[in-house]
Amino acid sequence: MDTDETRIFRVSPPPAVLLFCRRIKNVKPPQTKIRTITRTGLWLFLFAVFARGGFAVQADSTELPPPAQTKVDFVREVQPILAKHCYACHGPDKQENDLRWDVKSAALKGGTSGTAIVPGKSAESRMIHLVAGLEKNLVMPKKGARLTPEQIGLLRAWIDQGAPWPDAAASAKPTDKSDWWSFKPASRPV
Repeated sequence: MDTDETRIFRVSPPPAVLLFCRRIKNVKPPQTKIRTITRTGLWLFLFAVFARGGFAVQADSTELPPPAQTKVDFVREVQPILAKHCYACHGPDKQENDLRWDVKSAALKGGTSGTAIVPGKSAESRMIHLVAGLEKNLVMPKKGARLTPEQIGLLRAWIDQGAPWPDAAASAKPTDKSDWWSFKPASRPV
């Protein structure tokens, strides 16, 4: 029967102690008690660890390049950075981790790892942590040249300014994967 009470296990002593106790009559070998963690205690421990963000090391935002001090124009400054460094893996043809940088609604929603942009808070945005190389063993872009501190500063300023993204710049429409020709019912040609 499984209960939430602490279980006590008896552990046999090492063989050398057993041999010694056999030589001396009427001496019982000592028994060691080991207490196990209760199931409730284990759940409380796991809840406490994951409630504060899990075992992941929080990135130090003091290592980030400072945000640019000018008003950032998305079409002129941010979109070319995204097109050059991000669209190959997160564009119209390929969407790694279900993240697209060419569509406003998809970019603001994020991918399978969660939201990438926190408007108004660039230091908390995962996008900035990845391009700055603050996450261990994961730097974006994976292939090609890394972003310069000036480019990261522009992205930070854009996010700190609320990540404005004009609707005219979001000309690409997300493709519905269920709209593929093979998913449509067959029909006779006319």
